[in-house]
Amino acid sequence: MKMRISWLEISERIKHELRQREEEGNNVTELCSEWSQIEKLGLSESELKMQSELFYRKLEETPSEVKNEINEPNSWSEIVKKCNIKADTILSFSTSFIDDRIL
Repeated sequence: MKMRISWLEISERIKHELRQREEEGNNVTELCSEWSQIEKLGLSESELKMQSELFYRKLEETPSEVKNEINEPNSWSEIVKKCNIKADTILSFSTSFIDDRIL
């Protein structure tokens, strides 16, 4: 069994970051194309991991700005409303309950 420390593998983080940047109004066409090419290379698992880490570093160094910040909710109530979540369906846990489950 393969154990992951992070909840996301690097390829998932890259896809998430690209999607996030696009949602913020940044042009990610070239970055998406470059990532797609890396995925299509048919690399071994270790080579893909190395290329992914290099691409992620490049992604972190690429300037990005939030161009549509006005569309982002900035309070919990706005987030709940935007997601159509009913307040009584959201789970709530005490601090002691959560502390007992942290590894």
